[in-house]
Amino acid sequence: MSAITIQDLENIQDFVGETLAGLELHGLTFESDSNLWNWRELLESAPGAIGVSKALDPELNNLENGNAFWLYAKTRTGEIVACQADRLVITDDFVGDYIATHRLFGDLRPIINHYTVRLGDRYPQISGRVNLGGGAWVHPEWRGKNLGGIMSRLARAISVRHFLADYFVTFMASGRNFGVECGFGNKCQIIQGRYPGREADQDMDLLWECRREILEQISQDIRHHEKEVAA
Repeated sequence: MSAITIQDLENIQDFVGETLAGLELHGLTFESDSNLWNWRELLESAPGAIGVSKALDPELNNLENGNAFWLYAKTRTGEIVACQADRLVITDDFVGDYIATHRLFGDLRPIINHYTVRLGDRYPQISGRVNLGGGAWVHPEWRGKNLGGIMSRLARAISVRHFLADYFVTFMASGRNFGVECGFGNKCQIIQGRYPGREADQDMDLLWECRREILEQISQDIRHHEKEVAA
């Protein structure tokens, strides 16, 4: 993977700044935290939350020493209304090393009762510094404003700068189109049948972008914003 340039860093900050300015119009500020226990505590009582992602749960995974963070948007009164969590894994084979082995869904303790994951027929070879994003939540009163998509785009931009990520990946239940709202350009079915992340039958898609695609998307978003301002 090619090195990150000064221009890349400037583009990332321009994109983050423009996005934060848009959030401020809705009375929201944006912050980050490296302690995923705080993210876990929020989701345990957040209205409309469906639970804590096993792949990002600090109770199950070694998520310390700068290998994880979460992003959140909050109102002027300090109420958190949206969030997303991210972790870094370094691997030669993300699918084989982390999905097939179940290690992505709990790496603190060895798995005693392992079962074979039915992988999709075709999936990408993803390796290097891989950012897994997930655990997204938006307060029910703030849904319909694409906050989830905004958080995902911000996380991708920040992951390139903070983790020097080669890839950004996330999981989505097959059949959902949320990935389009988030701007992901690549998708495939990665799991058929039992999904270790929920320990239930659920076909899952893998959505991903490499660093080049993330940076290209950021540049396109900046150019689009500049045209809107000029108009």
